[in-house]
Amino acid sequence: MLQNIILVVLMSLNGSDVPGIPLIMNDVNDYGYVWDLNLGYPDTENQNCSVNDMSCVPTSWINNLVYLQNKHASELDGIELAGNDYAAWSENVAILRSADNMNTTDEDGPGTIASGHVRGMVNYLNDTGAGPLATQLQAITSPASLMQDLSLEDDQFPPWVIRGTVDMHQLGYWLRTGAAVVLMIIYPQDLNHDVPNIGDGHALALVGLQWQDENHNGIVDFGEGQLYVIDPADPTCGNYTADGYQPNGPAVPTTIQVWQMETPSDPSAYGMLNFQYEQSNSEKCKPYDPTTHLSDGWLSGAAALRIIGGPGGSCCLATGCDVLTEVDCTALGGTWTLSGSCDDCAPACAGDIDNDGTVDIEDLLIVIERWGFCP
Repeated sequence: MLQNIILVVLMSLNGSDVPGIPLIMNDVNDYGYVWDLNLGYPDTENQNCSVNDMSCVPTSWINNLVYLQNKHASELDGIELAGNDYAAWSENVAILRSADNMNTTDEDGPGTIASGHVRGMVNYLNDTGAGPLATQLQAITSPASLMQDLSLEDDQFPPWVIRGTVDMHQLGYWLRTGAAVVLMIIYPQDLNHDVPNIGDGHALALVGLQWQDENHNGIVDFGEGQLYVIDPADPTCGNYTADGYQPNGPAVPTTIQVWQMETPSDPSAYGMLNFQYEQSNSEKCKPYDPTTHLSDGWLSGAAALRIIGGPGGSCCLATGCDVLTEVDCTALGGTWTLSGSCDDCAPACAGDIDNDGTVDIEDLLIVIERWGFCP
């Protein structure tokens, strides 16, 4: 199915004379606000705390899928990408992070590795009925990010995973065209990891950005560029239940400063945008902590998901069956069923030329009209 996903190669415009990017901001009310550290609340006694702490990728995707579900309800034709309340969102995070999808591991493992991220999104979308006919996946990731995933060779990733570094123009393009975007960030080296120069990572749901190129040099200098995100470690910035265990929406966007450094001190981070923001000190399976610490590192990659059409379903035709969108099936005169099976279609009737379900004089007249050599 991956070959059906449209690949759009986006060209970086770094170094151009474009004087920045005006504010692009999606309505944060359309997003989910799942807090990954306390997934499973109120059953706090049985939370899988160590996996919760590593679930930023599936959590950020579910928060983004809520956005797509809200924006594209009519195109999705009843398909629920994430569910309609916090409990459903949390359950779908657990499904997305499961071994069958992203295979997110606990604190003794790597969390969600790149191959699991890719496989998990494809599987999850297919399982919901919003596969390649309805959605389009794109991603760009730096070599430093792929270094953390030793499970696959670089050339085993699908062609829509582009090798490179993310810039503000690309992120802005994705947002302007209605995509849901997950950002991948990496922190400076953690001595407990074996990958050279690269430490832990995190994932964020991007809701907006701006860049004011004040000196018109085409470079995002410190203080000029901001990203606005939903951080799954701090999705509502203090708006939690009285016991501090569950956030109450809507999410509150966190502002991240980003800038470019032409000669970073860490060579493995070359070309990546630097980031810096105040991140929550909250801990897994504990009440929300309103204090923060300064977090910094690099933007190592991003992935985008668009809704490009209706979901696929079984299209029963007199000549057979195929998986099509409802619009395409209707145009062919077929009978369409959402998430249906072609096994449910009646056997094709070879003599029914006009596809009306009956072999009669009209079919014979069509055959006579077309009599002769085929061109």
